[in-house]
Amino acid sequence: MSTKLPRIDTTWMFDLVSDDPRHRGVALARNDMANDAYLTAADAYGDVWRAIWALRDEGEDVPAHLVARCDQVERALTEATESTLNGLAAKFTEAADDDEHEALAPYAALFLTLENRYPDTWESSGGAPWGLKKRVLRAFEQLGVPDSCRAMLAEAVMDAAFRLQRREDRRYPYLARLVDSPALRDELAEAYEVEDVVVAARAGYLLWTLENPAAPVSTASWRDWIVSGF
Repeated sequence: MSTKLPRIDTTWMFDLVSDDPRHRGVALARNDMANDAYLTAADAYGDVWRAIWALRDEGEDVPAHLVARCDQVERALTEATESTLNGLAAKFTEAADDDEHEALAPYAALFLTLENRYPDTWESSGGAPWGLKKRVLRAFEQLGVPDSCRAMLAEAVMDAAFRLQRREDRRYPYLARLVDSPALRDELAEAYEVEDVVVAARAGYLLWTLENPAAPVSTASWRDWIVSGF
């Protein structure tokens, strides 16, 4: 099923990265409830399908009430999935068209922002966030960055520069190239001058990839950057 926008209110999700502790607290509570509801719906969906396959393995017909139940739990799972940030980020990676890509892009950007600023919350949201992170970054590479979330993604690039390396960060230089601007380069150049050697290394490498758009982004180029003393 393809929808252009979530069918329920999901604007609260953006308070997961709010600077206001009250707003963030409310969002965290809703996030926990949404994730719990998703797990419950996923369990119910799995139970029904196990019952159906058991009947099929025995060569028996699937009764109408079980078919109806299957439709019911599938709808419930779809709604529960669209009630979670991870679910919307995953939906973004499978966008059916440009309209859906643009509508869901802010949630994908939020998914990256949440990891940068609140990694514990990000990791506790269930699913496989590392694989989803890779898919989200690749989706931006393949389909582009809508204007509606360019600023948010530029902030995500800077946030990533100011923290330790995490899995799938190797795709951030590609994202930086997608949101390249004089302002972003100025911020990276400023970060390159800080005393924290980790921040300086990461910010400097990102800036180098922007200044050298034809240069390969790879483990080798990152290693060469470090060896050079940047």
